[in-house]
Amino acid sequence: MTAATESPESRLYAAGFTRQLEWWVAPDGSRVLHMADAIAGLDRGEIQPGGPVVQVPDAGVRAFPDDLVERICPPPATGPPEPPAWLLAQAEVIAQATVAKLRPVIRAEVREALRRERANAARRATSS
Repeated sequence: MTAATESPESRLYAAGFTRQLEWWVAPDGSRVLHMADAIAGLDRGEIQPGGPVVQVPDAGVRAFPDDLVERICPPPATGPPEPPAWLLAQAEVIAQATVAKLRPVIRAEVREALRRERANAARRATSS
C-alpha cells in the first residue's frame, strides 16, 4: 500500500510510533503528539521513521542430540508387531471350533462330488 491509501494509524505504526491512550509517541520516545501532528511531522521529515531495535537474547535453546530423540521417539517398526499371547490362544480356540463345525459340511461336499464323478464316469462308460 502507498502512503495515500494507508490509514493514518497504520502509517504511524509502520513508522515506529506507539500509542498511549489518545497520544502518539515518536519512535525515539522524545515527543508525544496528536495524530495530525505526528502525520505532519512524518510528512515534513521532522520525525524519522524507525524505532528501537529490539534484539532477542539467546535463550540457549538447542536441538536435542539424534540418539536422545530416537530413544524418546523410536522410529516406527518395519513390520507388523507380534500379536499378544492371549490373542494367539484365542485364535487357536476359534480355529479348532471352526474346524469342528465345518468338518461335516466338507465331508458331505466331498461325498457329493465323488457321487457326481461316479455317475459321470458310469454315463460315459454306457455311452461308449
